[in-house]
Parts: sequence; C-alpha cells; structure tokens
Amino acid sequence: MVLPNSRPYAESAASLARILSAVAPPAPVDAASPGPVEPAAPPQARRLPLLVAALLVGALSVAVLSPTGHITAHPVLLIALVAFAVVLDVMRIDVFERANVSPASVPILALAFVFGPLGPIAAEGVIALTRLLRRQSLVGLLADFGMLSITGAATAGVWIALAPSSHAAVLGGGAVAGITSYAVNALLMLTLMSLGARVSPLALWREGWAWLWPHYLAFGALAGGLVLAERAIGGYGLVLFALPIVLLWLGERQYISRSRASVAELRANRDELEVANRSLRALVDEKQALVARMQRSYLSTITSLA
Repeated sequence: MVLPNSRPYAESAASLARILSAVAPPAPVDAASPGPVEPAAPPQARRLPLLVAALLVGALSVAVLSPTGHITAHPVLLIALVAFAVVLDVMRIDVFERANVSPASVPILALAFVFGPLGPIAAEGVIALTRLLRRQSLVGLLADFGMLSITGAATAGVWIALAPSSHAAVLGGGAVAGITSYAVNALLMLTLMSLGARVSPLALWREGWAWLWPHYLAFGALAGGLVLAERAIGGYGLVLFALPIVLLWLGERQYISRSRASVAELRANRDELEVANRSLRALVDEKQALVARMQRSYLSTITSLA
C-alpha cells in the first residue's frame, strides 16, 4: 500500500529570517556612531512569530499522530530517499532574491507517497539540521520546517483520499498531489512574506510563483513514477529517476538565470523612471512657484500704476 505527502518546492528561510529579525526589539546603538538605520517592519509583521509557532506546533502534532509501520518495514528506502533529498536541497536556486527552488521536491514527494506524513517530516528535519550546520538562520529554518511539514501533511491527505492503485492512477494521483503541494506551500509562504513586506501577496505570487505550477505537476508525476519503479525494480528505480530530475534542475537553473537578468533590468528601469518622475515633479513645482511669483509681481505693478 502506498501512502502520501510532499515537500514544497519553493523556500525562503533567508527572507523570513530578515523579516523576523526586523520584528525583534532593536539592539542598543552607540550614540556616537549610530550606523545605518534598518527600515521599520510593517505593524502586521509582529504576527509572524505567532504564525511560525503555530506551524511548528502543527508539524509536531502531525508527526506524533502519524503511523510508523511503513518506516520500520522499509528503513533502507527511507534513508536513501532522505539522503537523495538532502543532496538535491544543496542545489537550490535563488528566485529573484525572494525564495529558493530545489528539485528535492521529487524524493520528498516519493517519501510522502511511501511513508506518509512522517516521511517528508523526517526529510525536512534532516535538511533543517544540515542548513543549521552551514550556519543558516535558526528562525528561518524553523519557519521553513513548520511550513513545509504542514504542506506535506496536506498533500498526504489528498494522496490518501485518492488511494491510487493502477499505474495510470499513481501517475495522475502524483500530479494532483504535486499541485496540492504547490497551492498549500504558496498560500503559507505568501502569507508569511506578505506579513513582513510592504508588498501585496498577489504581486509576490505573480513575480516569483505564478510560473511554478507546471513544475509541481511534473514533480508529482515523477514522484509517482519513482514509486512505481521502486516497486518493480527496487533500489535501481532511484538511479533511473535521478537523471530526469537533474535535467529538470539544469533547465530550471537556465530559465531562472535568464529571468533573473530580465527582472533585474526591469527593476533598474523602474528605479530610473522613479528618479526621472521625481525630477519632473520638482521641476513642475518650481515652475508653479515661479508662475505664482510672476503673478504676484504683475498684480503689484498694476496696483502701483493704478
């Protein structure tokens, strides 16, 4: 019997860490050398720690309540998929300085399908530990762990409800699970980021997330195929599916590199337009002031002549 879950595809531990650090009380500053002043976080950003804590409590509750029978029955497969996910997570790609994408979604989706919610939660825990060893922010890692674990639990529920049995059903169910992972992960991430940034969730989604849903469909189908291959040929199925996953990663990296250059150019053009707009406004204000002075001078001359 195959069980569920999935790992979200986009992450932003660094972004969340910056947002949450902005919410924290400021450290005392030497009056003689104040240094640069960080922009104040919006008022709603103070809800972020509570939301992160709720995500962690939910993730731990799911882990405690989930069955462990499949893990004890196939420990080697669990270790192999977790190791595969950790290696792929190192190959994350930055998305427009707002998030990161990683092909580790495929093995974690497979972990969800085979081991239920505990599979992806275990993988996310190991990934968080490896990032912590690389001295990444603890606050951001906790936020990512809670968010990705909740996403995995939601995807697990969808997979269980579908209960696919035939080969075609497994592939189709994997695609549905993948798009569920996209929807839940995007909702949670955009909620967190919109609380700490003065940007609307819709604008964030359009810039960094709108193009991701086909990838989730493909990742879900690939994870279903990986499960079928493992059933048929054992551990060789992991090797068989490693090649298309790496090719997907290469394609994503090339696409994002080109898109990042275009976005950087658009942002630079926008900044130039804003500077030009401010200059024009200053000129208009100066001209209006000059016209007002001329009118006053004209009236004063007419009055004197009268």
